[in-house]
Amino acid sequence: MVFAVLIYALHNDPELYPEPERFDPERFSEEAQASRPPYSYIPFSVGARNCIGQRYAMLEIKTMLVKVLANYRLLSCEDNNRLLIKTDMTLKPINGAFVKIVNRH
Repeated sequence: MVFAVLIYALHNDPELYPEPERFDPERFSEEAQASRPPYSYIPFSVGARNCIGQRYAMLEIKTMLVKVLANYRLLSCEDNNRLLIKTDMTLKPINGAFVKIVNRH
């Protein structure tokens, strides 16, 4: 018997995440997380096989996002804003994700 957790499907379940295609940072607030069942968001897996670099990766992501977003605006280069993804070890854009970087100053 094979058992698999489809993390992409879990993270895009409209019952857990209304309008899953819409960018909504508030869905990761403490209040929103508390309203969802445990293990409904597992980007680094969970349990004994949890990613050992999770804390470092999250700290690094937050630090870089603050630095980039404080100094630049990121704008889509695509007319339709539709990102096609493929499943690999992680999710990746099929044709890349092209953005324009505009200085805020």
